[in-house]
Amino acid sequence: MPPQQSNTSIGDWTKFLAMLSLALGAWWVEPVLHSNRPSARMETIEHHFIQDVDARLWQDPLAAVTQTSNDKIRGHGKRDLSWLKKVVIAGNTQLVIGAMVHGGASPEQMENRRRTRYAVLAALNKHRYVPSDPEHIGYIKVGTPPKACPQSFPPMAFERFELDKQTAGNQRPETPRNILLLWLTNDVFEAESYDEKQRASYPADPKDCLQAIFDQLEVSPILIGPADSATLRRLGQKSSTKPQSTSQKPDFRASFRVYSPFATAALTEDLPTFKPPFQDNWHLTRTIASNDLFAKELIAELKQRKIAPPQTLALIGQWDTEYSRDLIEQFKTQWHGKLLAHNYLRGVDGRLPNDSVQKEQKTKDSSQTGAQGNAPDAIERPEGDQQMDYLRRIVEELQQQEAELFSQCSVEQRIQRACGIRAIGILGNDYYDKLLTLQALRKKFPDTLFFTTDLEAAMLHPQDNADTRNLIVASGYDLTLTSTDNPDHALLQGEIPPFRNSYQTAVFYSVQLALCESPDYHNSQADACDKIEQMTQYSKFLKPLLFEIGRTAAITLGDKVPGVTTLPILRHAPLFLAIIGFILLVSWSFFGDRTLWLKLQIAAAFVAAAVMSIVFLIYWIKNQSLEPLLWFEGVSIWPSELLRLISLFLSTYLLVKIFFDLRQCKAELTATFYPSGRYVPRSRLRRPLSYVFLIDYVENVCWQKTIKTAIPQALGMFFLSVVLMLEFGFPKVPVRGDWEFEFDLILTAFSVSASLLLLFSVVRITFLTTVLAKNLSGKTRWPSEVMEAHGVSSFGRHYSDDWLDVLLIARVTEPVGRIIFYPIWPLLLLYTARSPLFDNWGFPPALIIGITVTLAIAFYNAWHLRHMAEEMRSGGLRRLNKNLLKMLGKPGEAHDQIIAQLRMIIERVTHIREGAFAPLSEQPAVQALLTAVSAVSGLKLAEYFTFF
Repeated sequence: MPPQQSNTSIGDWTKFLAMLSLALGAWWVEPVLHSNRPSARMETIEHHFIQDVDARLWQDPLAAVTQTSNDKIRGHGKRDLSWLKKVVIAGNTQLVIGAMVHGGASPEQMENRRRTRYAVLAALNKHRYVPSDPEHIGYIKVGTPPKACPQSFPPMAFERFELDKQTAGNQRPETPRNILLLWLTNDVFEAESYDEKQRASYPADPKDCLQAIFDQLEVSPILIGPADSATLRRLGQKSSTKPQSTSQKPDFRASFRVYSPFATAALTEDLPTFKPPFQDNWHLTRTIASNDLFAKELIAELKQRKIAPPQTLALIGQWDTEYSRDLIEQFKTQWHGKLLAHNYLRGVDGRLPNDSVQKEQKTKDSSQTGAQGNAPDAIERPEGDQQMDYLRRIVEELQQQEAELFSQCSVEQRIQRACGIRAIGILGNDYYDKLLTLQALRKKFPDTLFFTTDLEAAMLHPQDNADTRNLIVASGYDLTLTSTDNPDHALLQGEIPPFRNSYQTAVFYSVQLALCESPDYHNSQADACDKIEQMTQYSKFLKPLLFEIGRTAAITLGDKVPGVTTLPILRHAPLFLAIIGFILLVSWSFFGDRTLWLKLQIAAAFVAAAVMSIVFLIYWIKNQSLEPLLWFEGVSIWPSELLRLISLFLSTYLLVKIFFDLRQCKAELTATFYPSGRYVPRSRLRRPLSYVFLIDYVENVCWQKTIKTAIPQALGMFFLSVVLMLEFGFPKVPVRGDWEFEFDLILTAFSVSASLLLLFSVVRITFLTTVLAKNLSGKTRWPSEVMEAHGVSSFGRHYSDDWLDVLLIARVTEPVGRIIFYPIWPLLLLYTARSPLFDNWGFPPALIIGITVTLAIAFYNAWHLRHMAEEMRSGGLRRLNKNLLKMLGKPGEAHDQIIAQLRMIIERVTHIREGAFAPLSEQPAVQALLTAVSAVSGLKLAEYFTFF
């Protein structure tokens, strides 16, 4: 067989992979937005208007009022409920909305008020109500509160809205033109706000307090709230006394329409579901799902992922919030397996409202130091306000429980992946606590599913996404009122961008529903009101939504993928055509100098794999898979399955190609080194004939014997992997649905088996080549007709056996050295298929050990082949140099010709660079190793760019 030039483009592949990884990283990283707005400081100009506190529309309304000095408040005269009543009358206010928010000074409560205000204003803007004064907010001091209210009543903020002029001219006369938005501090209506003396003389009932306030204002309000379940439960309690009105018209009694977007307490008799009055003139509409439904949906999602009783579930929550306590109780009621519960106090980081910026920066720097290195001084000390050391001990306790559960696990449970803690729920209402808990748990429990409640836009922020990726979230709403593929999106969400969390969407919906249900409301948004009121059907309205956090989006989960048709095929057709075109180019150039027919065969095999992939996609569409089809969001198994499918086809094709190449090589070797076809048994020869060893090699590398030997070896490796997985745990499979799980299991088994069969076929062929090199390392003999065929003169035939041995090994190892490279590609595809770029795959110890052993076997055989070839060449050179020394001492022209020929043979043997004698940098094994390292490094670099 004619020698082929060695591939010297190893540097090109590594450079290409590095540049591709950097380019992908640059594409994935989002640019940071920087504001160029100049900062300026000046004394605020005092206004004496109705709304006279400087406050932009995106500011915290209570903080803006609280920051106003007492002198300024005193200087503006008496501002109480009577004054506000005059404002209502003078402004011809037809509708009053009271938004109930917590009044705490913690950063998260301030942010919640900002978000609530944004959502309320967005809903009003959706219905064409604009602020009367967008630069200021008003306030009142209740002064002497009604008897039914706590006597320490904080200032209340308010702001006015009016229909924009263009819309107002097209409305019916009875449509409210002016709206007063009143910000009520939810904490005031808690039982602790009443002193002991007041509680002894008057029951602490929030309904009575609210009734007294709005009776005095002589308005029937819409209440958006309350801010928590405890206050809603107290609102639902029947009053033991008759409410006392302090208004000037004793016969006026305000009626209340309450829309509750925050309280998620489970439905009970004292918390009715919908509008029928639950007490006299109070009407309640709950606009968010309750905790029992959240627990039900999350447990159903766990079952979709093969996590079900009697498996073990762990819950971590806050024991100082009713929200978390109620959620945990709901799980204890509905989960019929083992449940481990751990609690912490809200505000794990110990941050107080008055902490300085310097302390915040110091904390951030120390946390970054701790992330970069586990220095002793970077670990939190068990003292002070911060409670992160409690989190670490919770993690340690969970690890101990995990080890104990795993030690008690049966073989059947280990095969079913039912051992240890299968899922961990983080149930709290503080996002920063959840994030810290995830940071503490993720690395310690890499194969565990994490879930929580309440969707946050911050989960998609690059700084948080490394910890929140693949987090299952049960939420009352999406970040928009409808999904973007819903044709009603424009009617419901309008021009409003997605919100920061799901509670904003709940408020946005609640305010719109309240407006649409107002008796005199006839706005131009009639179509939107129809859609809003349609959403109040219980089956669609109070059912929680499920999401999985991806790289750039929260992916909606459900029983079926919504709206699936054949459209995705057309949508992704350009991508598949580009992939097929790229495969054709690679297949055309990868295999070097080949005949046109062989290139067409190679291309056809690759295209067949691509076509099968498209058929697989069609199959998915017809079966309405529970798994979403997304390429790089990190939440879909289908990209991984596609890579496994390609690996299966590639392994099969390369296995067939190996034997076709070896058959062609066999014919060329036989014609070159075995011209007569004569076979002489080794026992009848005084010196071994080299071509006898060659015939033995050719007979043993046939596909029947190779496959027969490779199958037991592949099965042995497969069995070793299973044993390791039984000991260390099976790799997790982030699959939703039954047939998807079975499909992944079957495809993984076939693709891994095909790659192992390819690998051990190459190992056997390499081993046989090594044996041939070892047999030729001694003193051998070639027939005279072979010598003549290679141009050896009659003078040098006695000394040319070693040269022909080296030439034979070079010709044999040239195709063998090339096929050593083949198993790397299917194995790299299988490795890439488990990348977190595609889904929440992992690499448990058993899988890492199995991959390491497999690659070690392959590279050892490649190294051993080169080692034996070099030993054979060294032995031949020693014998040739020994003969040369003998000839140098003999005179005569014939001896001079032999000496010249010996020197030429030594030169050829020394500088031969074919097959196993190629330079180290051009060795296929080295190229395979460098390619694998480059590919893995590039993959890790791409993963880094997507997570950090």
